[in-house]
Amino acid sequence: MLTVLPGQHQVAGLGGQDLLQRDPPRIDHFWPHLVQLCQGGLHHVSGPVRDCEHEQSGAGQQPALLGHQRRERCIARPVRHRYLRYLWYSEPTPRWDATENSPLESRYDNHCVAKFQRYVAIGDSSTEGLEDPDPRGGYRGWADRLAEHIAAAQEEPLKYANLAIRGLRLNEIRITQFEAALDFHPDLMTIFGGVNDVIGRRCDFGALASDFATMFGEARRRNVTVLTFTMPDPTAINPLGRHLRPRMFALNDIIREEAERFDVIVMDFQKYPVTEDPRLWFEDRLHGNSLGHERVAAALAWRLGIEGADESWAHPLEVEKLTRRPREQFVGDLDWAVHYLAPWLGRGIRGVPYGRNITAKRPIPTVVERVVPGVRVDD
Repeated sequence: MLTVLPGQHQVAGLGGQDLLQRDPPRIDHFWPHLVQLCQGGLHHVSGPVRDCEHEQSGAGQQPALLGHQRRERCIARPVRHRYLRYLWYSEPTPRWDATENSPLESRYDNHCVAKFQRYVAIGDSSTEGLEDPDPRGGYRGWADRLAEHIAAAQEEPLKYANLAIRGLRLNEIRITQFEAALDFHPDLMTIFGGVNDVIGRRCDFGALASDFATMFGEARRRNVTVLTFTMPDPTAINPLGRHLRPRMFALNDIIREEAERFDVIVMDFQKYPVTEDPRLWFEDRLHGNSLGHERVAAALAWRLGIEGADESWAHPLEVEKLTRRPREQFVGDLDWAVHYLAPWLGRGIRGVPYGRNITAKRPIPTVVERVVPGVRVDD
């Protein structure tokens, strides 16, 4: 348990609110304890979080049953928040050059996987496809493009559903989409979310870890292949979003750890410099543009080991990006603040949900049109 020193009181919440506050504040007394907490981790004090026990079965560990059985078997105890260290410092991220390392010799031992029959995507605006316009109306996005990659690489028809809704936080994705996705009995599921939590006023990293663990664990218990990914450094895309960098890295850390725990496939975009190229991002500096979604889909297909997919998506764009002068950068930042930041803040103040009146674009699994080079087959 976390020791409360004289003159201190606990404040509920996470982020900075989970630390101890002094009355009156004395930073000279508080700083040594802050450093100690950052280095050694921090216990969650704002509420109970359950951490599920594991069972040994066969060659590996299997998560205990979720739902009612999980509540009976789980042990309530404080959770050590390793992720909070990112709120004050971050270690350099190792990078690699795709032109120098082959996929079999570096990050991932990719191989051709079993053919997929049902693919269900759940998530927020990224999975929904903003800002990748579909010529037929609406949005296309990396999930649609990934389904097309899979369908083109196999003879068997692929059924695909996309339940994503823009603006949802991770717990809302779990509550409104996850069970519905499992009802379709998918053999492949992409689960991505948490960015809306990170950019919000408060971010409960413990809840994020719990939600990822619940979804990853239950899907893997049903032998579903689960694919997710991390986010790149936001400061390379939006210089004004520097305060989001430690939060985004904390989210990435949670995704990696929970994915490793449940044998979930991760495409670690944070480690690829090309993902930080502003030309892959829409002018709102939050969503990928059409080229960005195209590269994400190609990366995920490569990570799955889909036949014909390679690592060319990680190569830098052919034309070098232009360096903005300070005046041009200032004008661009001001334009972004007026057209995107201010309306977003306004919706938050008025309490208007970003995804209000939006429904899933592909709520029922339907067969994906199979397109191969030189051949077009309408299933």
